[in-house]
Amino acid sequence: MRKERIHIVRKKILIVLLVAGLSVGTASAQFGFGGIVYDPTNYHNALLRYFQLQQHLVELQKSYTQLVSQYNLAMQMARNLKNMQARYHALFSQWRNGSALDAFGNTAGWITGVNTGNVGGGYQLSTTELLPYNASHLSGMDANELSRVRSQYATVELTDGANVTAMATLGSIRSNALNLETQMGNLENDSLSGDADLNSEVSVLNKIT
Repeated sequence: MRKERIHIVRKKILIVLLVAGLSVGTASAQFGFGGIVYDPTNYHNALLRYFQLQQHLVELQKSYTQLVSQYNLAMQMARNLKNMQARYHALFSQWRNGSALDAFGNTAGWITGVNTGNVGGGYQLSTTELLPYNASHLSGMDANELSRVRSQYATVELTDGANVTAMATLGSIRSNALNLETQMGNLENDSLSGDADLNSEVSVLNKIT
């Protein structure tokens, strides 16, 4: 009787141990202990994610290559010519003011007019005055002679007018020459400068304008 009880107890213990062993094996399989469980869904998702990352890497490489090309182009477009001052600097002849002796005091006005543009009476004072014809002389001329005299008189008047206008124009140019030369010098220096502030797109357009 005692032996049968011992046998029954041993049998129960063996069953308990077997059940416990099966439970541990099942838990190990579920949580990844003692073996690898293949999950098709997770594997497919992992492959898809890897493919997406690979495509993203390709796009990043293309973007990087494009940015490098744009940067190189920008650097090339930003380069200045070397020695621009030596290559393009131009020297212009300076305007020289007119001068003349004034023994009898009748050339100063002409010189002032040709240097400043303010002619005034300087031209008439320094040239022979055109006097009007005597009315009796004109009345004694025939039609052909009178026409010729009038044409000659008009020729002198037009010559004097052209001379006065030329003096005023030349004098104005000479009077503004120094300021114009200064402004042109500023433009030239700015155009040939290597200063980045003077070579931006807007700055170049301003200088062109």
